[in-house]
Amino acid sequence: MLYDNPDPGNVSMKRPPAGQYPAVLIGVCYVGSQGGGKFGERPQVMLRWEMHDDEGEPCLDETGKVFAATQIYNATIRDNLEGKPSTLARVLNAHGIATTVGARVDSTTWPGKAAVVTVERSGDESQYANVVQVDPLDEGVTLTPFSTLEHWEPQPGQETRKKNPPPPWAEWKVAMSSDINHLSSPQFRNRYQANRDRTEPDAGQRGPSTGAPAGNSQMPPRGGHTPAGYEEDDIPF
Repeated sequence: MLYDNPDPGNVSMKRPPAGQYPAVLIGVCYVGSQGGGKFGERPQVMLRWEMHDDEGEPCLDETGKVFAATQIYNATIRDNLEGKPSTLARVLNAHGIATTVGARVDSTTWPGKAAVVTVERSGDESQYANVVQVDPLDEGVTLTPFSTLEHWEPQPGQETRKKNPPPPWAEWKVAMSSDINHLSSPQFRNRYQANRDRTEPDAGQRGPSTGAPAGNSQMPPRGGHTPAGYEEDDIPF
């Protein structure tokens, strides 16, 4: 069996401290159809930001790599049943990306856009960094990306990961999808299956409400934290 040890590039493997940061959207990854929500299975997208300070410089760890954080959203910019913009639409709007009704938005244009993100830490010993709020930058503020910009989605009819593998920072979530998990690496698929098999509830026993692998799993939670003030989008796909 082959085991990957991908190069993280300029991005730190450590979580950023909690706080509010000017941030550049450096990664967009479609992670497939995901379950576990109260409205059933939904296609989702993972966004990744690198953190900057108030002077616009990248926030670096002691090794000179930039701190980054991710968050997962339902992959729709439609209004919900109450006529309110979806969570993803509001996040994109905060980056200056218009989501006009009746128009289409090309996700390949999202990387490189900037906003202010609020990061909170959660879990045992605060091992997870969650982006819980996204707001517009002050007018006139610009940020230069420190890291390589990434955009990933499956190619039409893609059957193997060989020529177009998911980015390492989102691959664990691709492995949990119901439709494109075959594009993730074997160790992620096997790891998720092993956790699911070990924590599968007995008949009549209620499982974890979030759909997350339980027990002593090191897998990140399936959806992270819902951004503050947001409800899960009840939107017809």
